[in-house]
Amino acid sequence: MAKKSYIYILNWTEVHGCIKIGKANNIWNRYQQLKKGFGEADLENSYWFEEKETAILQIEKLLHTFTRKYKVDFPKKLEGSTELFEIKALDEVRDLCDRMGIQLHKGIYAPKDKVVAKKSNIKIKNEKIIKEQIEVNRLKLNNLIEFIHTINEHPGDWVVRDIKSSSSKGHRFIVTTVINENPNSNYKMTIDEFRELNGISFKFYFNDSSWSQFFLVSKATFTEGKKLKSFELSSSKIDEIEKLIEGDEDLSLHIKQYYFDLFSQLISELRLLLSKKEESTFDVEQWLNPKYEWNSDELADTDKFGVFNLLKYPGFTTINLKLEVSKISKIISNGYSWTIFPNTTTKTIELFQMKPPTKEVLHTINNFQDGIYISDEENYFKFCRFLRDLFEIEKFGNEYLYIPKNKEPQQLSLDNIEGLF
Repeated sequence: MAKKSYIYILNWTEVHGCIKIGKANNIWNRYQQLKKGFGEADLENSYWFEEKETAILQIEKLLHTFTRKYKVDFPKKLEGSTELFEIKALDEVRDLCDRMGIQLHKGIYAPKDKVVAKKSNIKIKNEKIIKEQIEVNRLKLNNLIEFIHTINEHPGDWVVRDIKSSSSKGHRFIVTTVINENPNSNYKMTIDEFRELNGISFKFYFNDSSWSQFFLVSKATFTEGKKLKSFELSSSKIDEIEKLIEGDEDLSLHIKQYYFDLFSQLISELRLLLSKKEESTFDVEQWLNPKYEWNSDELADTDKFGVFNLLKYPGFTTINLKLEVSKISKIISNGYSWTIFPNTTTKTIELFQMKPPTKEVLHTINNFQDGIYISDEENYFKFCRFLRDLFEIEKFGNEYLYIPKNKEPQQLSLDNIEGLF
């Protein structure tokens, strides 16, 4: 059975002259978070409907699109303040629900049996250890909430923006990074203090000892004085936290019982922090999906080729290499380099995946190999896309085999099959 999620329309017309249209897996929990900033809503004249969780995000986007002419610019920067609309928007919501066959319900009320009070059915093996761990976890969560709250209270010191990132497999992605732009900021967390916040372990017991671990932030950078300069934050963590405190499994029940209030505060602070994210300073679409046109001598797939800039170490000689698919029999990658096997000669070409060091930092590296390196990030991704577009890939243990897509199957005979194994 598909899991349900909800669209809510909270009525703040008496207090703020607007309504809020949003989504949540638990409307009451979400309202408790919003109430801290917006105050009490008119719940009797608020609305909601449920739909499949997989569809709810698209429905929310559709509602926001249809009601955008009624959008309200809220004077105060609060978590959730970007989803406020004039009361007239409610007519658009009703009309859209009618056309989509969605039943709109009036009135939002507290659950009769609050799940937070439900006791976990975890069989505790050592109650004293569990209680001590709960206190440690609550202290860490309180410190984490205070940390995010401090950032929110000092917008001049911190900026939230998307930055470019990538994996060693040639995939590009974007990460949200929180950067301390004020070197004189009052909040100068050390490496050890940051590690304390980063890893929060929830320990609980079944028949045997068992525990789960939750990480909020990662990949922090520090100044030379070992003070926090920036850290990455995934917006998907908010959804992860909500699922933790809304589920019915043993871990969720344990968290509801001991950490519900703290996680609710944490979600509110995180939403407020992410709402301050600036527009990207780069072309997001071009970064995620760069367009490389492969050249062709005769406009045929078999003659396609790419031209790549390489550097030969240690002399730092620049090489402009033309790789023609029709002249390559295979390419093997071990995660550190690509070995290219031309079909016209027995001599192979080895390209290292690492970028070569600059001459200035060369003296700091004592295990760098002589060879040919991809010259820069753009050529690296261009080569990865070249392989992805024009080659078939197979994994054999720790190695990857690339075969040209136009390569005909090898013809085998009984005379030479023995030598293949």
